[in-house]
Amino acid sequence: LWHKAVLGKPSVILMVYLILSLALGLFLLVTVVFIRILWADSEAVEIDLLYVEKRLQEKVISESVDATV
Repeated sequence: LWHKAVLGKPSVILMVYLILSLALGLFLLVTVVFIRILWADSEAVEIDLLYVEKRLQEKVISESVDATV
């Protein structure tokens, strides 16, 4: 019964499609932004880890040079 009432009114169908497409677009936009935020955070952590690793290597090299002198 519901579909017969709705199918008789094309403007209602267009409104439903419009609302659903806007909702889907908004959902996809939020999802993309969320993924970008997570990806940016993981890149920042990776850069921090590379910096720490570099500093540790420099420290080990300087300690080995001090030990040989």
